[in-house]
Amino acid sequence: MADPRFFGDSAGLSLAQVATIAGGRLAADVDKARLIRAIATLADAGAHDLSFLENRRYVPAFAQSRAGACIVHPRFAARAPAGMALVLCDEPYRGYALVAAALHPEKQPVPGIHDRAWVDLAARLGDGVAIGAGAVIEAGAEIGAGSVIGANSVIGAGVRIGMHGRIGANVT
Repeated sequence: MADPRFFGDSAGLSLAQVATIAGGRLAADVDKARLIRAIATLADAGAHDLSFLENRRYVPAFAQSRAGACIVHPRFAARAPAGMALVLCDEPYRGYALVAAALHPEKQPVPGIHDRAWVDLAARLGDGVAIGAGAVIEAGAEIGAGSVIGANSVIGAGVRIGMHGRIGANVT
């Protein structure tokens, strides 16, 4: 389960949405409207969880899993336990990563400049920028709209960051 301190709430995704996002297709007789609410490992997944199988080493865990759905390469589909909905995908790990990001999006920071950040008057900031505590934005730097600058990061003179850029904490 995604940690709610870091990720937003999700209303879930239908299996049809999961297949589209993953770049896969649903196996026969799958209820396209069935909701997936979270992601989990093969061992920990339950009826409303999605897991994935890419490495053949985990086929035994896949065969025993209680996951409601699994993103899996077609070559492993026959090993699925009864009742598991399958999303057949040539690149299961990639598909799983895309679905996980859609199902549990990162919380978006509140736009604004932290009181302990320093922004040179000659820097240009786009709309909706979020600048963390201790960050330094030097003269001539340009930060595009919707960008996030993490705590204690330094954006040097003349640096340009495009729209919706994301600079983590402690980056120079």
